[in-house]
Amino acid sequence: MTRRKDWHTRQSGFSLVELMVVVVILTIILGVVIEGATQLQRRSVMETSKVDLTQESRQFVDQIMRDIHQIGYPNKRMTTNPVPAANDQNIAVMGLTGPAPASNTPLAIQFEGDLDGSGTVQEVFVQLVPGPGNQCPCTLQRGTLTKAQYLAAPGTAPAYYTELNNVVNSGGLYPITGSNPQGTAYDVLYGAYKTAPVFALFDVTGLPTTNPASVRTIAIAVNVVSSTADQQSAMVPIVSMSAIARLNN
Repeated sequence: MTRRKDWHTRQSGFSLVELMVVVVILTIILGVVIEGATQLQRRSVMETSKVDLTQESRQFVDQIMRDIHQIGYPNKRMTTNPVPAANDQNIAVMGLTGPAPASNTPLAIQFEGDLDGSGTVQEVFVQLVPGPGNQCPCTLQRGTLTKAQYLAAPGTAPAYYTELNNVVNSGGLYPITGSNPQGTAYDVLYGAYKTAPVFALFDVTGLPTTNPASVRTIAIAVNVVSSTADQQSAMVPIVSMSAIARLNN
């Protein structure tokens, strides 16, 4: 009799309540795992976007810095050509060639130099272009012409083939469009970023100047907004990049 009772005891399984408890626990664990994986994926997307934005911004700023270091090379001291330097396609004018900035925080600069050591002097144009409605995000553009082309047709605009998009700083000239899901305007959230000047010009003593001929140092700063918002905070990351270059020639 005892052996039979033991056999029935060994054959008994889980009750319905026990199974329901196990299912609930597994569901909770699965939910935690899925939520963690989702957050990790979102963070990965944001970090990847920020790294890409940082690299893009750094490459553009580095390009402009390399260009600025070649301003005024080769200069008129390197030739016996009697033609005035400003009208010689083989000579670069020292300093900026235009446009004359109305302030120490211009939105465009123009200068000359042999950028690659090939012997061809280039006319370089860098300008900040606002988006629709004269608002940021703006686009920072870089284009070149040979000096020969520029002299042949003064005022010719180059093809801008290098760009940095989603720039939000314009020295405070342009507001930032858009708002977050809570209805707060980006112009308010990122107001501190829009006031930084894209370009700042300094003379040989380090003081701000509005005279292109006296410029010896150029500072550039960009605050670039990501195209991907954080899904949790609804904030859009901004990458800031700045550099200062002294004219060598």
